[in-house]
Amino acid sequence: MKTSFLLVPFLVFPFTFPVLPETRNTVASVSADRILPADPIVTDILTLTNKARAKKGLSALVMKDGLNRIAAGHSQNMATGKVPFSHDGFKERYSLAKKEYAGLNGFAENVSFGPSTGREVVDGWMGSKHHKENILGDYTSIGIGVATDKNGRNYYTQVFGKE
Repeated sequence: MKTSFLLVPFLVFPFTFPVLPETRNTVASVSADRILPADPIVTDILTLTNKARAKKGLSALVMKDGLNRIAAGHSQNMATGKVPFSHDGFKERYSLAKKEYAGLNGFAENVSFGPSTGREVVDGWMGSKHHKENILGDYTSIGIGVATDKNGRNYYTQVFGKE
């Protein structure tokens, strides 16, 4: 039986500020030489985000391990029900990012849930004015987190940093 997901605009939120047992928490790790993704969805989201930027003549975002941890933590919190699907705790995540990266002077966030592929996630964000603004914004770095709840629904967080 094929299941399809409809990405409804109110289920995908942008925010800007100047396995399957219980849950899956996926973070891409970064080495000095290359990105080592823990999940193909993370790689797809990064690749498709940077392709969208390249089409507009923008530079590629650099994946940062600290931002990955922040994004993954929020996805995990949504998947476990610790926080609702929302931007709850955004200011705290921004503060964490500023502690991790002293030169950070901009931060934005996109969240989504439901889609099962990176393409579905990024296409949904690109179809939304505010998400698209974040993706095409003057950010320099990115973090991506994916977590799956006990019912198999994926929760995505994409954070952007400007240094």
